Amino acid sequence: MTSRRPIAAIVLSLILPAAHLLPPTAAGQKIDPPKATELQWTNLETAVAKGAEHKKPVMVDVYTDWCGWCKKMDKEVFADPAVSEVLGKHFALAKVNGESRETFTFKGEKTDGVGIARGFGVRGYPAIIFLDSDGDMLTMIPGFVNAEKFLPIVLFIGTREFEKMEWPAYLAKYEAAKQAPARPK
Repeated sequence: MTSRRPIAAIVLSLILPAAHLLPPTAAGQKIDPPKATELQWTNLETAVAKGAEHKKPVMVDVYTDWCGWCKKMDKEVFADPAVSEVLGKHFALAKVNGESRETFTFKGEKTDGVGIARGFGVRGYPAIIFLDSDGDMLTMIPGFVNAEKFLPIVLFIGTREFEKMEWPAYLAKYEAAKQAPARPK
């Protein structure tokens, strides 16, 4: 009777040296999930100045300390790797507490968080306000939006696609691209 050990040794000697050619999971290595880009949140005055300097739109997260949905937006949406990458690359970012009475200057006027919330028509929290690089309002997204739905919104605004097409046409294009099979490089 012949032993199977020499065959096993031959197979292992052929496989092990090539293990580095296998994808990390196939080679038994752990893959770390993509990491979120660390976002640089500032106050509104600074974000508008950065937006003007770098010709970027400004995204303003209007929140309150007691708002559970605001905290969920921070943890699940702004921390999403794809969302944070787009935000970090294409936007100047500000956080404004909609109940704060701390004063600051916005477009040459003294105001506070309450004034910003009222001035932009915020009726609930969170509210995400998008401004152009001059500080003029483009649009507002009221309430919580999950990362999957938020990503095309920030891409549409951050890449200035809104200057070329309407939202429904962009969303259809985005969804079609998502469904298309990946092409080899």
